[in-house]
Amino acid sequence: MATYAVTGMADNEAHVLQMLNQAAREMFALSADADYRRRPFVDLCRDPRLQEFVAATTIAAREEIQSAEIGIQNPAARYLRISATPIKTGGPAAHVLVFYDLTQLKSYQSLRADFISNLTHELRTPLSALCGYAETLKRGVDDSQTQRRFLGIIERQSKRMASLIDDLLSLSDLERGLTALNFGEIEPKRLLDETNELMQPAASLREIAIGVCAAGELPGVCGDRDRLQQVLINLIDNAIKYTPRGGSITLSAAESQIVNGEARRAVDLIVADTGEGIPPAHIPRLTERFYRVDRARSRELGGTGLGLAIVKHIVQLHQGRLKIESRVREGTTVTVSLPAAEQPAPPAASA
Repeated sequence: MATYAVTGMADNEAHVLQMLNQAAREMFALSADADYRRRPFVDLCRDPRLQEFVAATTIAAREEIQSAEIGIQNPAARYLRISATPIKTGGPAAHVLVFYDLTQLKSYQSLRADFISNLTHELRTPLSALCGYAETLKRGVDDSQTQRRFLGIIERQSKRMASLIDDLLSLSDLERGLTALNFGEIEPKRLLDETNELMQPAASLREIAIGVCAAGELPGVCGDRDRLQQVLINLIDNAIKYTPRGGSITLSAAESQIVNGEARRAVDLIVADTGEGIPPAHIPRLTERFYRVDRARSRELGGTGLGLAIVKHIVQLHQGRLKIESRVREGTTVTVSLPAAEQPAPPAASA
């Protein structure tokens, strides 16, 4: 909250500032050393909507408290609740203006509304399919082949709903810090090999080749093996879905650094594909819940729109960094940088 007082003279005179607190200086990006007393209010903030509100306080009845919620763009985009309380000074009429910064609250409200809207939309399609085909089967379908087709659709839509609910629960636990992590030292090459083995059947169905490439002497990483494998599975699953038949995916690991105040030794786990690529404008929003570049196609392929949001939170819990690079029609490269363990991990056993 920022509070300061202004003097409301006649409505054709300047609104002169008498005092302001530190919170007001911070809210309006004012110099900490400059003296703003006896200066016009317009010197503090030139946003026209705020100027209109201040001007209106001098027109209103002197004993009424004026209040409003307005969005301003100067000096930064903010949403403010303002109250102007008249006070008696023995001189010209004056008001105390109190500003409440509601920007973050409005952002949360917008995110909540978007989340409910997206979730409702995601559930509507499979629920409609389940109800429609179940009702048709209940009325009776003589053709056994048609029955099997309808039952197959019901099964796929049921699995899609189950997957969506599982992802929502997983993401909720990660965001609220309810996910217990079992940290231990992990050898990067072994983690890539194990994940590659798990994803080979799905890649083979799409005629996509997966290869593993890792530098010779890599440090280990300290992390939760299951969660880091979940990160790689989600990334490889996305790569398989958006890589045409005959394409390829490369899993690799290399030593790097994470700079967060100071440089720290790290290991990059990289998933690169030869897929369709992503337009640059979409990349910054890919880790948002339910965000999709192509909504219709993503649903057709069975995506929930939560995979990259889960990846982001798991990486953050490991004090790591997520980077997505892509070029349309050339492929996508996702890099997960994880802090290295104190001691190098033992080399993977040779086959």
